[in-house]
Amino acid sequence: MDELYGLNPNRLDVNYLLGGLYGPLRNDADKVILHLEKSLEYKQDAPKIYSDLAVAYGIKGNIQKAV
Repeated sequence: MDELYGLNPNRLDVNYLLGGLYGPLRNDADKVILHLEKSLEYKQDAPKIYSDLAVAYGIKGNIQKAV
């Protein structure tokens, strides 16, 4: 998955896809958060990104950021 990011790290779709894959495939909430926050740099009016990010923060136990 890191190879995909290395090809073009400055794309919304690459970051959102990686944010969705790191959770179920690698159980890595930190990477999910990293890529979803990067996605928001390109599209701030995307409720699905915020929703997914809230779940990731919840998994990490950061309820304040999840809200």
